[in-house]
Amino acid sequence: YIRYSMQTGKAEKENLNNSDSMVIVSDLFPLLFGEVPLNKGYIWNIKDNPKNRDQLILEGKGKNGRITFFIDTKKWLIIMAEKDNPTSIKEWKVTFSNFKAQNGIVFPKMIMLEIYPYFSRLSIDIKELNINPAIPKDIFSLPNN
Repeated sequence: YIRYSMQTGKAEKENLNNSDSMVIVSDLFPLLFGEVPLNKGYIWNIKDNPKNRDQLILEGKGKNGRITFFIDTKKWLIIMAEKDNPTSIKEWKVTFSNFKAQNGIVFPKMIMLEIYPYFSRLSIDIKELNINPAIPKDIFSLPNN
């Protein structure tokens, strides 16, 4: 089980029922929530994708390895990202697809996450998305003792 804090931007490993859980690097969780980690100590370079002329490659290299984003040049959407460790071994890959606009914001409705070296695959199929849902005001009040 991985717990992610949007406040601190850190993922922490927790064990459930004494089972092994895999550690997922903290770069990945912000990406799933729409944040591109451009300020995480990487030196960035952008280039054409020689395998697909409708894509750009945004590549960041740093002491923690390399992170690569594949960007659709027609709609300017991140369609894939992958992370290699400092010894060029792939840590994870995430693919975004089935993009739909909601309230003027485009979201992927399908996210495929692959974790290496475990070769684990997680498919996230988003059925419903609520943008800025109403939150009851009493959730922010302190309990009366």
